[in-house]
Amino acid sequence: ERIRAIAERHGLDGKDVLDNIAYGRAYNSDHQMRLLVEANQMMTESRFGLIIVDGLTSLFKTDYTERGDLRARQMQLARFLRLLQNAADIFGVAVVMTNQVVTKMGALIPETKVSLGGNIVWHSAMTRLALKMNQGEKRIC
Repeated sequence: ERIRAIAERHGLDGKDVLDNIAYGRAYNSDHQMRLLVEANQMMTESRFGLIIVDGLTSLFKTDYTERGDLRARQMQLARFLRLLQNAADIFGVAVVMTNQVVTKMGALIPETKVSLGGNIVWHSAMTRLALKMNQGEKRIC
């Protein structure tokens, strides 16, 4: 409903806009990878312009919970990001990812916000924007 309202606010037919959107919801990190493979398949048959991954690391974080799982999680995350980069390169689509940040606390360093996923996520992004709540419901970049 939200997309239809936005489309109509801009003078577009909401149904036509919705017909041009493919949507998938992943329930674990393996499913997230399969959805991206399916999206790549769809892009061989139809033209798409944008891939949005909302909550990039959240499923990886919940699927790999033990400290010993860190290496496996990072490798799987790297595979996912490589497949996203390949989609962008091959099909000419833009990729937008959202991710969580955490506060890194240390005795010698002041409180710092870092994104989950570490350097693998950091180095795969071409442009990074940090949004934060300002006063009330306003977000600032």
